[in-house]
Amino acid sequence: MRDNIMITFANQKGGVGKTTLCTMFADYLAAKGESVLVVDFDRQQTIYSKRNEDVEKYEGVRLPYSVHPFDIKDANNVREFLTNLRNGYKGFVLMDTPGNLSQQGLVPIFALSHYIVCPYQFEATSISSTATFIGFIAKLKRMLPMMKSQFIFVVNKWDKRYGKKAELDLWDKTEE
Repeated sequence: MRDNIMITFANQKGGVGKTTLCTMFADYLAAKGESVLVVDFDRQQTIYSKRNEDVEKYEGVRLPYSVHPFDIKDANNVREFLTNLRNGYKGFVLMDTPGNLSQQGLVPIFALSHYIVCPYQFEATSISSTATFIGFIAKLKRMLPMMKSQFIFVVNKWDKRYGKKAELDLWDKTEE
């Protein structure tokens, strides 16, 4: 493993499971003995809030990974923070992001990520938003040739009214 692997959970669509997947993956990696830092860039700060509840609930118990909240309003602060992490932290850095593309602080997050995990749903709004998000990342990569982020797509929820027959058959078998 390199010194660190930076993984961003992102899509411009809210409610597709970015926070849930980020937390589940952090739990999985920590259970495997990996060093994990979760950075909660989402304005709702759900992961950070839940971690604070855990700290109170399990007082004195060492929790499996750290959660750090960070405000993404200032892109320069985000870039500096992530560059320092990239150069100084050994382990996995998992980053939860807001469900929109309106903040400039997202640019350094995407640019410095090794992977972008993009959850989506099989329903019209989610697919359309995901396509817009993919286009945004493609444009960003053209503007920033040093950006080497790789996409990982995760179907997190699906609507049985959408999809090819083979996909729908697979979902039915999986559900069984």
